[in-house]
Amino acid sequence: MRVIRPAFAGQYLSGLFAENERGLELTLVAYALLFSAGIIGWGFVGLRRLHEVTVMRIGLAAMLGVCTALFALNHGGERPALRVAALAVFAVLLVVESGFAPAAVTYLARLSRAVATDRGLVMGLYTVVSGGGTLLGVALGAPFADRGALDGILLFTVLLAASALALLFSLSTRD
Repeated sequence: MRVIRPAFAGQYLSGLFAENERGLELTLVAYALLFSAGIIGWGFVGLRRLHEVTVMRIGLAAMLGVCTALFALNHGGERPALRVAALAVFAVLLVVESGFAPAAVTYLARLSRAVATDRGLVMGLYTVVSGGGTLLGVALGAPFADRGALDGILLFTVLLAASALALLFSLSTRD
């Protein structure tokens, strides 16, 4: 039984796992495995061939595609063919998107080598800033989720990803 607010009745994913904890568990395990596979792949292969900024740009562009696939699933999930296609696109782009994390950490580590004698301090600062960004993202994103359910979350994610992508184009890919 799906439990959804009437305003979100047109969203397939809204309330989908309300009475299906096992389905949610399996979905989160699959997500974690795909994301981890992407991090490992990018860490061992992609970052050896591409500059970190390039990988971050690719990851953010893929995040926009992930949001598009989730939007398609959320509004066409009752149609099996669309659901399968949206999930396939989502899975591939999730693996691509996951390259952002190792690229960002690698980029910061490389930058800190040139300017800091205590790289641990710089990496610790990254952790604090990352946690603060998570807190800020949740605080700013909550109204989007409250008003639009998954569509609101996707909109907020697209706004953040597009902003970050635009900023990344100001960085050089030359060492």
